Amino acid sequence: MEDGIKTLSDENKELVRQECTVILRKARPPKRNLNPEQPKAIKNLRNNNDIVILKADKGGATIIMNYEDYVSKMKDHLYNSGSYKKLEENPISKITRLVKKAIKDTNLDDKLKKRLTPDNEITPRIYGAPKVHKKEVPLRPIVNTIGSPTYELAKYVASILAPLVGKTSSYIKDSNQFVNFIKNTTVDPEDKLVSFDVVQLFTKIPLDEAIQVVKEVADPQTAKLAEICLRSTFFSFQGEIFEQTSGVAMGSPLSPIVDNLFMEKFETKALDSFPLKPKF
Repeated sequence: MEDGIKTLSDENKELVRQECTVILRKARPPKRNLNPEQPKAIKNLRNNNDIVILKADKGGATIIMNYEDYVSKMKDHLYNSGSYKKLEENPISKITRLVKKAIKDTNLDDKLKKRLTPDNEITPRIYGAPKVHKKEVPLRPIVNTIGSPTYELAKYVASILAPLVGKTSSYIKDSNQFVNFIKNTTVDPEDKLVSFDVVQLFTKIPLDEAIQVVKEVADPQTAKLAEICLRSTFFSFQGEIFEQTSGVAMGSPLSPIVDNLFMEKFETKALDSFPLKPKF
């Protein structure tokens, strides 16, 4: 709901929230559809320390993994991917002060400043979503940033930058737009369909270049706030603290927007410099 009303005025946002609150208060939970044995099975699975229950990266399936295998895959990614650095101390207090000062120095109204200013110090945690559609089931690293010092600020900056995405001629919003496009597209027998994919996009985005792209499309204040969020990625795993040293964290509200802005700039530069232009 909050995602759906983010473009409304503060007054209309509050009206929608009030209406939803009334509906939720009147709502009644549906009749239980589990037999007596199923809750016992769920409880036993939850209390089994030898396994970990996760949601699949795609498709919404529920995955049960051996706990040791899960930890081994996570540590292999954290220590051997080259995207992270282990920290000796938790930087959360330092980052909280940095975020508070940055918000204080903006020209935003007091009400918005209060909403964006962190009022707790929750250390983000990382977890892995199994890619069951790939060989050996690798894990997609996701940082749960909810409640972290930069979370509300990242959401705000993302809402400012989101309308700037999709300005290129090749932008396709969703599958419906793609279907409408190909309805009127003629493909000749000699045409070739070419596809490119970035492996592990979020951790491979060059952070300095991505920040520069943000500076080119956004006002200085927004760009500064975005840079603070992007350069403050840290998290815990099994009591150890890590800092992300390359790319952006999947799980931050800001990361998908920055990824899209960077890839649009990258694609435009590639196509402009290539002698043979694609037909579509």
